[in-house]
Parts: sequence; C-alpha cells; structure tokens
Amino acid sequence: MIDNLKKIILLLSSLLVLELVLQLASLWVPAIKDAAGLNVQKVGRWSSHPQWGRIGNPAYWEHDEWGFRNPHRPENADIVTIGDSFTYGTSVASNENWPSQVALLTDSNVYNMGVGATNPIDYMNRFDVALNFKPEYVIVALWMGNDFVLREGGIDQLSQEYPELLQDADYMLASQVQFENSWSAEYDHFKDNCGVEKSAVNTIKKPAVQEGSIRRWLSSSVILYGVAREIKNLLVNYTHEVPEILDARGKFENDRNSLSESQKKHCFAWDGAETKTIFFNSWRSLALNVDDPRVRAGVDATKGILRAMHSHASEQQVTLLVAMIPTKESLYADAFSQQGQNAAVAAQLNAIHKHERSLSLEFKKLAQDDIFAILDLHDVLLHADKQVFFSTRDAHLNANGHKVVAEEIARWLINNQSH
Repeated sequence: MIDNLKKIILLLSSLLVLELVLQLASLWVPAIKDAAGLNVQKVGRWSSHPQWGRIGNPAYWEHDEWGFRNPHRPENADIVTIGDSFTYGTSVASNENWPSQVALLTDSNVYNMGVGATNPIDYMNRFDVALNFKPEYVIVALWMGNDFVLREGGIDQLSQEYPELLQDADYMLASQVQFENSWSAEYDHFKDNCGVEKSAVNTIKKPAVQEGSIRRWLSSSVILYGVAREIKNLLVNYTHEVPEILDARGKFENDRNSLSESQKKHCFAWDGAETKTIFFNSWRSLALNVDDPRVRAGVDATKGILRAMHSHASEQQVTLLVAMIPTKESLYADAFSQQGQNAAVAAQLNAIHKHERSLSLEFKKLAQDDIFAILDLHDVLLHADKQVFFSTRDAHLNANGHKVVAEEIARWLINNQSH
C-alpha cells in the first residue's frame, strides 16, 4: 500500500516538474502552447476581408495566414478549391474534408479556399486570388441547399463591381429588395423554430467547457492536459469516427427527441430502414423553389458568375470544374416516399428534388454552352454504401460523404488528365 502511494506521488511529482519545464519553455517558444491547443476557444473561427468578404480567422488554430483551412499557404498549387462549408469541411476533421482527400488520391498540392456561410458572390471575389496560385484546376463547389440565397446587398454589389455578369439587373435588384423585406424574416422564423443547420462538431478537438470549471482551467492552462487531448483526437480522427463520437447535438435519437412540437412543423425526423436523419424541409422548400423570383435572381446571378470564372480561367489556361453537391432532402426524397411515413413531408421532399434536379439540368446546359466542366454528385452520393449525411439536423456531409465526393472528383481529374 505504501509502495503504491510512493509510486503515485513520484508520478505526480514528475508530471508537475515536466509541466513546469514546459510552461517555462513556452515563454520563449509560444508554439508549445499552440501545439497543445491552449486557449484556442478564445479565438473566433471567422473574420472578414475587405475584398474576399467572410473568411476564416488567421489566428484560429486550423487556419493558415490568410484564414483558410490549410496547414500553410503555398506559393503555387496544382488545384485550388472554392466553396462554402461543404468545401471548408464543417463538421468533419480537416484531414477528412474532400479537398484534403483529393490531394491524397491524386498526389496533388491542393489549396482549400472554402469558407462557411458564403455564396457564389464570395466565390467570385476569391477567384482571381485562386488563379494567382497558377493551378491546373480550380474546383468550385456549389451546394444546392442555399447557394442561390444571395446575402443582403449581394446583387447590388454584383451590379456595381461586375455589371457585365447581370443580364437583367433591374429585375434582380427588385428581387433582392423582396428578399431583404421578406425572405430573411422567413429564414429567421425557420431558424428559431428548427435550430437550423449548425455544425455537428464545429468545435471538434477543442470543446468548449463551462466558465469557472476545473476542466476549463485544465483546457486553457495545463500544457500536458492539452497534449493528451491532442493525442486522443488524432487517434480518433484516424479511425474516421469523429463526427459520430463528438456530435455536439447527439445522435439521431437524441436530436429527434429534442424536437419541440413547434419545431416538428418545420423539421422531420426520418427513422428509415437504412437511413436516419432529420430534414429541414420547410426552409429547403423555400430556398430551392425555382419558381420564386428571389431564387431565380440568385440562380441567374450564379450563372453569370460561372461564365466570368470560366472566361478568367481560360485566359490563364486553367481548367474550371464546377461540382454540384445535393441536399439530403433531395437525395433521400424517393426513398422516403417509398416508405410512406408522412405524405405531406414526402410531397415537400419530392418538390425539393424536382426543383434541384431542374437546376442541375440548367447548370449542365450552361456548362455545355460555355464549354466548361461540371460534375453532378447526386447519383454517386445516392448509391454510396454508407450514409453520407449526418443523422442529426446538421445539413453537412459526414466523413463518408466527403470520401465519396473526393473519390468522384479524383476520378474525374485522373480521367481528364489521361485525355
């Protein structure tokens, strides 16, 4: 008993001495605390840039000096990726997002310029910067879920900075006013009543802890605690179980049980035979209604943006690839209807699917006319062997979804190079 106590005291004393050495060393080498992930929760993930709009915070632990989710900023890149949270890799680890996996599959240097909560106007603002990396390819990923919901002032910005992109600016500006007066209020209504599409693991590896708790003190102050946490998370990442283990909303059952009666009017928890997830059907019905002039304005503006991107890329002999990522509401519409759980929700999902497929055909026609490449990821995700979206209200692709997207894009790149 005494011997065991002596061993425990010796171990604790050794750890204390090591901690003191590390703390002293960190005064001269601040990177020690950075590596242990201390105080990162005090640094916001997002920032803004006068030209690029919303970007990542360069001070955030996963971001490079420009604020993008890369280990560092290279002089040149073989491939540059541009998009929103589906390209950034919200809710998955940085080594699991599709740009990182494309880099491994093609043995290429890929620079990821994806930023959450952005849209095609922001993609346009980043495009010339992407070309400065002298890439062979620029891949622009469109998420069908809300990329056509242009932010307030977006059309006005386009009309001033890129007037050549708008074929009917007056109608688009009128639609934008309509959006600002009505659509944003509708979105806020759905957000308040459904708890909208937040990241499942936005704070992956760096969980927030309660103010004043012992864990908060350990997390923000003790280097050895941070090192142990980093080792644990690295092990978890390599097993590809991060989204399910650290899902901040819990798995399907917890999220389904948390829905209030009011929320159930806008969200639907699907407990399918092979798929379990929660649809945000009310908002998706609104954001993908191509008969709504507010959506149509966003679609037409996006077409002009893609034409301009293709023109700029061609001038520098860069290949533009547009990848279209579907919503889970569209992807699972047919399977949901076949199970006959709820006729009203099935009708909503079928309408979403119809509008989304219609938009897909429009963009394929645009690509054919303007001779740029486009890749519709709907079918490959539909036929994946495992679920590709989270089982919660999180609208993002899970780790398997990113893997499927990366494999399809890598396949296209390899085939394109062989020709």
